[in-house]
Amino acid sequence: MNELQIRESLSRMASDPAPPSTVDVDRAIAHAQQKRRRTQWMVIAAAAAVVLVVTLGVVTAFTPDDRAEPAPVVSAPPFGTAPQSFDPLNPRLEIGWLPSGLSDPLGNSAVTAEFMTYRGKNGTSVSVYAIPRKGGFPAVEFFGQPVDGPDINGQPSKWYQVPVPVPAAPAAKPGAVPPSPTTKPTRAVKNAGVLRWEWAKGGMAQVDLTNVKNPMDVAAKIARSVRLDRPKPFAMPLQMSKPNIPVVRTGATSESAIVEFASAGWKRPSMLVGVGKARTATNLPKPNVTLPGGRKIREDLYPGLSSIIFDFGPGAEMWLQCTGPDDTEASTVATKAECRRLAASATPVGTFTDPSTWTKSIFR
Repeated sequence: MNELQIRESLSRMASDPAPPSTVDVDRAIAHAQQKRRRTQWMVIAAAAAVVLVVTLGVVTAFTPDDRAEPAPVVSAPPFGTAPQSFDPLNPRLEIGWLPSGLSDPLGNSAVTAEFMTYRGKNGTSVSVYAIPRKGGFPAVEFFGQPVDGPDINGQPSKWYQVPVPVPAAPAAKPGAVPPSPTTKPTRAVKNAGVLRWEWAKGGMAQVDLTNVKNPMDVAAKIARSVRLDRPKPFAMPLQMSKPNIPVVRTGATSESAIVEFASAGWKRPSMLVGVGKARTATNLPKPNVTLPGGRKIREDLYPGLSSIIFDFGPGAEMWLQCTGPDDTEASTVATKAECRRLAASATPVGTFTDPSTWTKSIFR
């Protein structure tokens, strides 16, 4: 997996469904940029929030095909009470119907939210996002006031429009009069919007569409097929020892899977563990440490931070980024030892390119 793929996968996985990652991304990247001049190595960037940017262009809106009705639900999802938080090791978001022509999903499950995002041609995107009682939606600006949307399995909904961004005023030249504040949006983005409804008492969900014709109707069809009452275990192509801190996030794309750990309140110490498609460049940094048992790893150390990457079976590599409780020398030494211990404990399970062979018992 190359640098751009890693950054895109991890940052998209970590979108807004949870508090900011406990890994200090800016510090890690700054250190990596300095070190890469000498070693051509990068620290695997940890999860960073994705900012939703809606851009306009000359594109053709995606039109769903005629398989556009969700399969009949024998019984509607029960309207009970939403949990206080989600369990990332047992994701619950299911989507029974989507328009054809979309990509494989990017899935993310955190204690505060779950989502799946799909992409299509010409900037088309579909995201389904659900939160428990103690969750929250990403901060998004809406245009005007919401209107009543279609019935969603017996529950009312609201339809929100997204504003066309207003270009920022150019910066004033030295000595010139500062520009007037940016004007407010005057119109909504065409073929886009957000549909929200209560999926269980205290729990909300939304379907967010961009560049889809008849967006409210399509969003309603997707929403009616959503279920959150049947959690299923998260799977990865590995087994490993478990850190002594809780899991706060899991996620997957078609080429990678991650699990994130953090202390109470999403604070340090923390850890990000992932398996992804192996990089193929010819000038990759060489392993510089051999662990007990013979595994060769590439290790980079910074104050309070240890980053490890190594080959992990045919076509795959594994990475760990471990952050200690602080940046002291004692914390750095302990963090290095723990990261090495976990790297040595990991064993491949199944075939990396076939998620059906992955294990649901990730930790020993």
